[in-house]
Amino acid sequence: MEFRAAARIGSDGNALLPFSRASQYAIVIDEVRHEETATPWVNPFADVRESDWFFDSVRYAHQNGLMGGTGATTFSPNSPLTRGMVVTVLYRHAGSPSVAGQTNPFNDVPAGEWYTNAVIWAAANSIVSGYGNGRYGPNDNITRQDLTAILNRYANFMDMTLPLIRAYPGFNDDADVADYAKDAIERFFRAGIVNGKPGNQFDPRGNATRAEFATMMRNFLESVE
Repeated sequence: MEFRAAARIGSDGNALLPFSRASQYAIVIDEVRHEETATPWVNPFADVRESDWFFDSVRYAHQNGLMGGTGATTFSPNSPLTRGMVVTVLYRHAGSPSVAGQTNPFNDVPAGEWYTNAVIWAAANSIVSGYGNGRYGPNDNITRQDLTAILNRYANFMDMTLPLIRAYPGFNDDADVADYAKDAIERFFRAGIVNGKPGNQFDPRGNATRAEFATMMRNFLESVE
């Protein structure tokens, strides 16, 4: 659809929108108060440049209140992602619901930390389960397979339907993928949310970076909008 001229405001305060003859749509605007313009993103991160492959994803994550920086002017895109960071981002996306009355099942997640409520919420909703023996490891780096498995559980919790946009050819290191992550990796690859690395490797046990996570979250959320 293409507009041939700018909208004019009639004497009754309604917008008069001229359409091309080929237009198949009609738009009705009850009242026009003012013209709104999108607020441009002011990049606060000195280590995120417009030429970086992850620039748009970091902007998306920051603009949508999902990820902040590691400092006042740093995002640390190439730093490892921790298990505490992952659930905090998902908790924010879910609206930071109350965890009142929910039990903290982990003895290594103390009260009052920036990730505490997020971990409690994620455990209560079967999004994470920890290592066993009461350990979650909030400050541990997260592997690519564990990250994908957690995102898959979150998609199921939110009743999200992921698209099918491509076939899953398999990776050369599929044998290294843990059983609990196999379905998640295949599902997220088919949806175009995750990709492999050079040499047709997924690198399931490699650490995920903050830039990779920002990109996965952008791909993930845009695929279900």
